[in-house]
Amino acid sequence: MNQPIETLVTPNVKTKPNARPRLQSMKKALSRLFQNKFGVLGGLFLLLLVILAVFAPWLAPYNPVKQDYMSVLQPPSAKHWFGTDALGRDILSRIIYGAQVSLKAGIILKGSGMKSLSCASQMPCYLFRP
Repeated sequence: MNQPIETLVTPNVKTKPNARPRLQSMKKALSRLFQNKFGVLGGLFLLLLVILAVFAPWLAPYNPVKQDYMSVLQPPSAKHWFGTDALGRDILSRIIYGAQVSLKAGIILKGSGMKSLSCASQMPCYLFRP
């Protein structure tokens, strides 16, 4: 108990030297991503999906659940760009609103997977043994 009180309260944590290599590795990873044309294409597709999901109420031309029995199984046209289904619902509107569901499911599943991986790292996992 002869230690000064400052060493008992504040541990020796070095934050600045660790931040720089992490930033450099992130820059390196981004430069590798932008060199890969499929990585850029996947990123653009994901960005399009997010934009569709966020702005779905304003981008969708019709209500995705409203049935119109006069327009059943219409082919693609100027009125319905992707056509209509067996209940007369606009397929383009259903795809746009489906992006919201897909994005929410992906975020929830990714979050739950991260939680289970962090728990599994503390105990042996016998289910996924090669």
